[in-house]
Amino acid sequence: MLDFAHWMVQGRVLLVQFSGVLTLDDINQMNSQVIVLIQNALPPHVDLICDLTYITQFDSQLANIRKFKTIAIKYPHINWYISVRANSNPAMHFVATMVSSLIGVRYRGMKTVQEALAFLQASSNYDLTRTDIGE
Repeated sequence: MLDFAHWMVQGRVLLVQFSGVLTLDDINQMNSQVIVLIQNALPPHVDLICDLTYITQFDSQLANIRKFKTIAIKYPHINWYISVRANSNPAMHFVATMVSSLIGVRYRGMKTVQEALAFLQASSNYDLTRTDIGE
């Protein structure tokens, strides 16, 4: 289930959180919300943190990699996609890495949202605390 999608750093870093059973419908719902947010983002790109900490189960439909390619094409301005899950499953990490590679998005797996933000701060050429860049 999609809990929320909102800016952690306005126009720069989106946080999406899911809980319970993650389904393809949840990802499509996220798609709709994220597209609206990205359309109003600051150029040139947005980093997306997807918090999967509270997921209890992944729907079997999510194993279809071709569906992910269709979904991700709608995000042409995503720079980094970071999934957060404290007890990461090596198989899911492998699948996420492959999917990210197929769709041309840089991917990292992290254990906490704070770790993800620290990574973005260290790897970006802008200050994540500023929202006036590009104005």
